[in-house]
Amino acid sequence: TGTVMADDNRVRLAPQAYYYFGPLGVLSEFILSSQDVTNAGTNAEVNNKAWQIASTYVLTGENASYGGVVPRYAFDPRNGKWGAFEVAGRFSSLMIDHDAFPVFANPLTSVEEAKAWTLGINWYLNKNLKFMTHFEQTFYDGGGATGGDRKTEHALLSRVQVYV
Repeated sequence: TGTVMADDNRVRLAPQAYYYFGPLGVLSEFILSSQDVTNAGTNAEVNNKAWQIASTYVLTGENASYGGVVPRYAFDPRNGKWGAFEVAGRFSSLMIDHDAFPVFANPLTSVEEAKAWTLGINWYLNKNLKFMTHFEQTFYDGGGATGGDRKTEHALLSRVQVYV
């Protein structure tokens, strides 16, 4: 009924691991976020968790790396050079602490868990310019208008990234 406020301590733990071998890249991450909260005189510690595992593969044979891909040949269509192409995939999940409900989050409108998968393609025109297009599907537990599950979301995301 009141406004939920952060109250005192917040701790975040986010270990990450990654591995690259030639054109293959794998990254994994786990996040634990702990926050003391208060609402109308009720206090609690809410612990949310999330994780992801992502993988990429450079189709044109260049080495994958944490910092991105450097194309063997920069984009030059007159000479048949197209840069580098990479496919990407990811699975991820967010889990909201059950102690958040119903005092700090409304179970009729707030999501308790979200799980997603993503597939995409990345095009590196040169070492400074990258185009990305990804499709993501997210499934929810809770958060629906009548207390059920929120509808599955589908998103098509594109981005242009300039490295300087």
